[in-house]
Amino acid sequence: MTGRVLRPRVVVAVAIALVAMLTASVASASAMSLTTSKRQYLTSVARCSGQTVTASTPSTSGTSTSVVVSNLDASACAGKALVVTVYEPTASTWTAAKRFEATTTVSAATATLTSSAFTATTTEKVYVTIGGWPVPATWSYTPLAATPDGPVTPGTNVVLPPNTPVWAPTGNGKQVCVTISVTGTSTTPTSWTADLHVNQRPFNGEGSASAYQLDTWNGYQWTTANAVGGLLKITGTGSKATITSGQTYTISVCNYAAPAPAYDPTLTYSQSSTVSSDANNACITTTVAVTGAYPFYAGWRADVDMSAAIALRTSAGLSAATVEVRTGGILLAPLSGSTYRFTPNDWGTYGVRDAGGGDAARTVTFVACVK
Repeated sequence: MTGRVLRPRVVVAVAIALVAMLTASVASASAMSLTTSKRQYLTSVARCSGQTVTASTPSTSGTSTSVVVSNLDASACAGKALVVTVYEPTASTWTAAKRFEATTTVSAATATLTSSAFTATTTEKVYVTIGGWPVPATWSYTPLAATPDGPVTPGTNVVLPPNTPVWAPTGNGKQVCVTISVTGTSTTPTSWTADLHVNQRPFNGEGSASAYQLDTWNGYQWTTANAVGGLLKITGTGSKATITSGQTYTISVCNYAAPAPAYDPTLTYSQSSTVSSDANNACITTTVAVTGAYPFYAGWRADVDMSAAIALRTSAGLSAATVEVRTGGILLAPLSGSTYRFTPNDWGTYGVRDAGGGDAARTVTFVACVK
């Protein structure tokens, strides 16, 4: 039998049918492959932990180069990449917002990451990913609290960087110069102040701004002519009227005629005395020292019992009617019996200071005699 030749319409129909079958098969296979792949992806890169982590910096002022992340799930997230970004939420772009960014691998419950220096603030936030997944994270920063009796403290919108202020007290407490640096706490320009606690050493109660030499030529000024609540405040003018976290200003203040430092009962004073053996020079030599005043000078006083010198005179048949000071710049006043109080009254005797920072202790020695 001779084979029949298919007509063109039949050939086309068969081709269409084959294409349809093939397409359905491929679509089915594709769907199966996509679904399987999706399942595998969710299983292999699922978030290792959903617990909240805390990021903080050990620095309390100035700049920092490290951030510590705690409360990591070291077991579930071991070996996964930890990426930490500290940012300023008020910035207009992500690039401008980033303050610190670093990557490490989770190996313990706490991780320390290091990167370029940044100025930490309480308003910043943190974004943390582990293994590519964002995790809940909080930012913690505690700036250094101003010391209540600190002679210079941050005012508004600034911190004091490490190693500032730099003091240069001289003249046994009657002169002082200080260099103060301040760094802003906000990424946006803000007004600012630095505070001088004038009732503290080394300002010794001088509350008049005119008594100080402030480098006004460099863009600084006092906010008031006289201290308010024991504070004289410095701020900026012109281009220094505002400050940001990326700016540090350095200020110089001097007082070359400060009040004499006062005796401070909260400090630890010591005094030692020796009695002469010559009745014609029945004297007691006393040295006064202090602990806890450095780097400043503190005022002093010394109560000395002159009975040993009186006895030396009377035992030799000599009069013992008068006590006098044979050291300049010292005043004396009777207290009771044979005890007298000695106090400073001159440039060279005003202040005492303990040793520190490579500086030797400054003591005062005076001689009082009976005649």
